[in-house]
Amino acid sequence: MDVCDWIERCMNGHGIEFKHGKGKRKHKVQRYYDELKEYGLKMYKYTLHIDILAERNSFSKTNPDATFMHMKYDYYNNTGVFKPGYNVQMGVSSEYIRHIYISADAGYG
Repeated sequence: MDVCDWIERCMNGHGIEFKHGKGKRKHKVQRYYDELKEYGLKMYKYTLHIDILAERNSFSKTNPDATFMHMKYDYYNNTGVFKPGYNVQMGVSSEYIRHIYISADAGYG
């Protein structure tokens, strides 16, 4: 955000005031400033999403640990709809749970 800081200093140096709210016309430089600031925030958000994604193909914004998977039954019968989910596998021996595996990948563990 160094560019935004530089633009802000230039605006203050030239006596351009920041306008906020309805009914006030923004200066051309302030519009550029607001646009750059918005792009910077979007880039930051995108880098966070890329960091979360890492080696996976997808992730849910509501539950970043989950991966989108195709569920067998959907309540509204919307076939082909992917939902965030986890891959849960259990190993059972003589009616006792011996091993539990939970992961976000869609493949078998």
